[in-house]
Amino acid sequence: MVGNLKDKIMLVFVVLFFIVGGFTFNFYNSLPERFKKICLFLSIILLVIIISFMIVKRSQSK
Repeated sequence: MVGNLKDKIMLVFVVLFFIVGGFTFNFYNSLPERFKKICLFLSIILLVIIISFMIVKRSQSK
């Protein structure tokens, strides 16, 4: 399914993004303020990593 190492790494980051994002979305109101900031920060970092992987992959395919 997933060929090379870069695709596997990107898949792991996508799965982590969905897990952290889903946890943040479902439990945001019941989380302490500290965990809210941690979850939002992790979601942003994972999203930036995913976007950078997609940009690099697109530029390599041209």
